Amino acid sequence: MALITHNPGRPSASRRQVWSQRYESWTPILVLLAIIVVANLPALLGGVITDPLVLQSNLATNVVPGSLPGQPSIDPNDGFTLQALGHLAASDWVHGTVPWWNPYEGLGAPLAGEMQAAALFPPVLLELLKGGVLYFHLLLEAVAGVATYLLLRRLGVTQLGALVGGVAFGLNGTFAWLGNAAATPVAFLPAMLLGVEMIHENGLAVRRRGLLVLAAALALSIYAGFPETAAIDAVLVLVWALLRLPTVPPPERRRYLTSGGWAVVVGVLLAAPLMDAFVTYLPFANVGGNAGMYGSDFLPSTGVAMLAMPYVFGPIFGFYANDPSGILGSLWGSVGGFTTAGLIALASMAVWSSALGRYQRWLRLGLATWVVVAWAKTFGLPGINFLIAHLPGFAGVAFYRYSAPSWELALVVLAALGLDDIRKRKVGKLVPLLATSCTVAFLGVGAVAGARELGRISDAPHIHLYAAASIGAALAVVCAMGLLVAFVDSRAPGEGLAPAHWVAAITIAEVMVLFAIPQLSAPRGGSVDLAPVRYLERHLGNQRFATLGPLSPNYGSYFGIAEINANDLPMPRRFTDFVTSNLDRNVDPLIFTGTTSLSSSGTSPILAFTQNLREYEGASVKFVLVAPGSAGARSLVAAGLKLVFADVAVQIYRLPHAAAFEAVSGSDCHLMRGQLDVAVVECNHTGVLLRRELYMVGWTATENGRPVHISPYDSVFQSVFVAAGETKVVFSFAPPGLAEADVALGLGLSVLLLGLVSEVARGRRRP
Repeated sequence: MALITHNPGRPSASRRQVWSQRYESWTPILVLLAIIVVANLPALLGGVITDPLVLQSNLATNVVPGSLPGQPSIDPNDGFTLQALGHLAASDWVHGTVPWWNPYEGLGAPLAGEMQAAALFPPVLLELLKGGVLYFHLLLEAVAGVATYLLLRRLGVTQLGALVGGVAFGLNGTFAWLGNAAATPVAFLPAMLLGVEMIHENGLAVRRRGLLVLAAALALSIYAGFPETAAIDAVLVLVWALLRLPTVPPPERRRYLTSGGWAVVVGVLLAAPLMDAFVTYLPFANVGGNAGMYGSDFLPSTGVAMLAMPYVFGPIFGFYANDPSGILGSLWGSVGGFTTAGLIALASMAVWSSALGRYQRWLRLGLATWVVVAWAKTFGLPGINFLIAHLPGFAGVAFYRYSAPSWELALVVLAALGLDDIRKRKVGKLVPLLATSCTVAFLGVGAVAGARELGRISDAPHIHLYAAASIGAALAVVCAMGLLVAFVDSRAPGEGLAPAHWVAAITIAEVMVLFAIPQLSAPRGGSVDLAPVRYLERHLGNQRFATLGPLSPNYGSYFGIAEINANDLPMPRRFTDFVTSNLDRNVDPLIFTGTTSLSSSGTSPILAFTQNLREYEGASVKFVLVAPGSAGARSLVAAGLKLVFADVAVQIYRLPHAAAFEAVSGSDCHLMRGQLDVAVVECNHTGVLLRRELYMVGWTATENGRPVHISPYDSVFQSVFVAAGETKVVFSFAPPGLAEADVALGLGLSVLLLGLVSEVARGRRRP
């Protein structure tokens, strides 16, 4: 009889089967992540420079232009807010400080409550790395892609369709064009929908997990730092949940709605500290057009051409200077994303399959309706535009820009369902022909809408090549897909790739190419001149500097040196009023950059600076930065300012009578030691400590450990009475209501942790 031995080093057949299944389930996700990395390779390998510090700080030298004209991103706030303010928030966390306040912007301003810094969003710590913005974006793209893949698998889509959908949304048009905070919440939209789908299932365990997923994704969407995008995404989540309601058995509908409601409650509890910081800031903030102007705005019809042919007018901002009407520049500055012709064709197949074959009719038609309504609002269709603009809370939301991620995801889901129909042979010859015809007609409408604009910029270099390549490639993709699906039979294994695989390959290739094109507009070389920064770090102390060009706002925050200029939204109303009444009447105080004016016929920034020199000094401005050889430099010399630093990129002039950041009144008082938030004062009698930091609700102070009242000084600064003797005054800022918000956060975390512990325990009990 043979001796049977057990070899512990060799897995059993059942264990090998489990490993094989796990490998097969993880393989598409690994492929998805690899594709996202490949699409970012030009930036990752250093062939181009996408770091906003080089592109936006106005300290760059030796810049080598990119292979294509234009810019790699639409919104420079990828530098001014996301990077500059996010870097400060990350630095605060590392140093053990919660980033509630920014002392380096303007006269000081809330940091977390400003939202765009994403100050309480955990991945903001990546901003501390060299090239951290790129890794930040790469992480968001990966999260978006994987969440979309899991959502589609939950819907029953095959691995091929889910892979294509994950790639398409991980490399979506918003990520390709917008690098600022508006794109950050996008990653969590498919995760929220995944939570809804899990709640939609009958099993209690899956429903509980879905509640946790939806709650966590909702909280992260809020923490990501852009309320307009998060709000529109939340509306799509609600629409999705309602579209899935008819497919829930009647006895389970109450549980479905209750679970979704509890998930929202837990998500809001988890986000309570940031919501408190934002909501308590708004009454004291200048929000510009968000006060009600943006809700009724829309894009010109020319923009229809860019929905599926994004570079029909050339690269981002490549040829806007060739357009005398200014429409192209306005269009580039207002769009929020794009899709691809292939995705529209596949989405059309999904809709036609649903209409003819009753496949997931509610969901497919509902998502198609969302896309049509969003596009109608984006381009100002009168009835839809009025209706959405007057929804509660949407009067100040730039829907035309920030709705793009929602309709991009709707199209991606439809496209994945359409590819799934092809894979499962649910598509006859009629559906691809109808879908191709509809998509070609849509592309034709776009080409006609863009024809007038192309005529305006006909003198732009190679513009007709960009237009012809965009239109031709889109038509080729759509027609190739239609022909493959309609006339190429599905083959048996071993006889070659089926039409679904060819269509998938075409779709992924189109998505990757259109995503990567903006990277070719990025500089191929360049460096940052840090010598002026080092000079200011050594000589500025707690005082401020102003800029007339170099060291853009808000990069003082990035380097931890106080800058009177600011380019941010929202900003404290006290500060914006101070700017227009004391520093420059011919400026939008939300774009107080030292280089821009409201009217070209009004006072220039340099003239306003020299005319209001004493006001700048009263705001504790010690230095001003200007480009060498400029008119501004000559004006500063004429005004009697002394040059204290100069190199090839920057000149720094000193203001002669800059007020100290902290000062104490009274002949028998003197300031023994002054730091940013701490002052030690000695008085023989009572005195007043003046601190040139913005006065605002949320500031508190203690004298030798005892609370003391802060009063406004000169309407914008802070002052406190100090007693006789030696007094240590400590200032601190926190949003009002923070204690209650912390309690809410604790409740939300308790629910989340209990749910996770329960899931772990259940998993251990499971055989």
